Parts: sequence; C-alpha cells; structure tokens
Amino acid sequence: MPFSEKQSRPFIYYQGKRVYFDIPRGWNLLTFAKLESQRQPSDARKLVMESLNRPIGAPAIKDMVSPVDKIAIIIEDTTRTSPKKMILEALLYTLRSLHIPEKNISIIIALGTHKGLTSEEMR
Repeated sequence: MPFSEKQSRPFIYYQGKRVYFDIPRGWNLLTFAKLESQRQPSDARKLVMESLNRPIGAPAIKDMVSPVDKIAIIIEDTTRTSPKKMILEALLYTLRSLHIPEKNISIIIALGTHKGLTSEEMR
C-alpha cells in the first residue's frame, strides 16, 4: 500500500487509479509495503535455467536427481497467470539433459477447488 507524503490516507492502485481508504480505529498499523518498480529480466527463460542450476539454499537440480529417479512435478491450473508453461519447458529440458526418462516424470496439475481440465487445457 503506497502512502503519499502529501496525503494522510493510504491507498491502493485498482484498475489504474488510486483508491484511498481509512484504517479502522484501534488498529495498530506497523508498516506499509513499498511497491517499487522492479526491473524485468531481459530473458526470463535464462532466469529460470539459472534458478534450476543455482538455486538459493538448495543443491543444483543436477545434484538432486538421477536417471533412475521417479519425478513428480506439481503445477497450478490454468486459472493462475504465472509463467508455468515457460517454467515447465525449462524444467523438462533440464531433466532431459540429465537423462531422466520421460516415463519417470509425472506432471500433477493442482486444481484445488477448480473444475477438472479438458485435454486441450492440460496440453
């Protein structure tokens, strides 16, 4: 929630416009999130590959899997707007390069409470 120094009221952006609101009496507001513009990576696929090869706080994927392993990949359903196709493509490419047989890889689509997907939606 950005907080304008000229304004004494917090606001959020909704549909490109500032929407101001009041904080209820009795609430103890500790902080506001700063939503600064983030530089977009120039090559998102490269970023995904780097993350697989040099993750933070975990071994590289090449040190975690072997060709005899059974691997389950859990992805979200189509209602989410994340770049899941790009991430999945990079992950499958990496697993192929590590000689993981396709028959050892299962992809699980996490539907939560959403409807089942058609074959087309799964592709």
